Amino acid sequence: MSTLIPENVEALALELAHREAHAAKLASGRAKAIADELEAAAGDKSISEYLLAFVNDEAGVRPPEGPAPQSAFWSFGHDHPEAPMNHKGEPFLDNRYIAEAWAHLQNEQRPGSAQTLETTAAGRRLNEMYLWEDEVLEELAQRDDEITWGFARECWAGLSETYAKAAEGQVVVFAQTGHTLSILHNTESPALQANHAVGLDNIHFAFEAPQWWPEAARDELGTNAVRAVAQFDNPSREGYIDPAVYEASAPEVREATLAKAMEHATPQQEAPAQEVPEQEAPQQEAAAQEVPAAEGPVPSAPAAEAPAPEAPAAEVPAAEGPVAEAETLEPEVPAAAPLEANTPPPPLWQAGFNPKPSRAAHGSSGPSAVNPEGPTVGAELASRAAGNGMDGPA
Repeated sequence: MSTLIPENVEALALELAHREAHAAKLASGRAKAIADELEAAAGDKSISEYLLAFVNDEAGVRPPEGPAPQSAFWSFGHDHPEAPMNHKGEPFLDNRYIAEAWAHLQNEQRPGSAQTLETTAAGRRLNEMYLWEDEVLEELAQRDDEITWGFARECWAGLSETYAKAAEGQVVVFAQTGHTLSILHNTESPALQANHAVGLDNIHFAFEAPQWWPEAARDELGTNAVRAVAQFDNPSREGYIDPAVYEASAPEVREATLAKAMEHATPQQEAPAQEVPEQEAPQQEAAAQEVPAAEGPVPSAPAAEAPAPEAPAAEVPAAEGPVAEAETLEPEVPAAAPLEANTPPPPLWQAGFNPKPSRAAHGSSGPSAVNPEGPTVGAELASRAAGNGMDGPA
């Protein structure tokens, strides 16, 4: 039986969310320093050229030597009375922090087993730039007119795609669906499906399908594969399914609807062929043909190499520089605010959600959630499916 998000995950997610909200406020006062640092790092390039090269460099998303962690991606979030206020002045908990809390707790049990985009080297660096803060954008735009709010989103989308292309094995998506305005739907999911080391079968959602979907829609559209491909908010785009219409349709119509939506799955690429050095083939062939008699004492087999030491459990990072000094003060946590009667319920933890650590890279979906200006379509279902936020600026 599925349950709400575990209390230990929720509590840590709220702590991380308030810490990041506090750091973002302080970053606004450091806009000039942030711009100076980026200008110095860019050297003879423009800041925008430097950033685009940075987000496309796979080296920044690769973990250090040792066991590779499992990828975690995220999108949107949900209303929470104890969460920081979003741009609309409403308490909202991004799924970013739920993913980060889950990864942190996984790493406590098995060091180095999970991570999100924002906890990798490149993700931390991009996050510290606070490109979505108005003061930072204004300062950067004075030095490079290519840098806009849309450019900031392009940077996060680019880094997210780099992560998705580098991922391996089973990945975990902290979302209920992929909204058509999200980086998850437009960039990450197609890249994961095409990735020869991941593919559609290895995309696993951490949450169940939305609870307000009708029963048959939840059962048949709520699978990992369907939610990774289809979308449920914009009838003008490919792969759209209306859960309410789907529920009321005859079985054969539902089957055809589902098949049509799944036609938009991205084909998985073939794994690159493993090249064998030319000199190895004759040696292997000779070895197979001739086994020399042992002369003298037979040497014992070498002892198995000791496994590489595991990385220490990931600690919740403290902000650096001027922010670190301010972090000695506890960020103010607003009092719980009552949720409106028509607020969608929080997501349910996916039944059977216990992804095994595998050789995977990384993942996630950009900075704090920003709500698009109203839903894409006017239907109540689409509005509720969209939630109040998304992965990265819209």
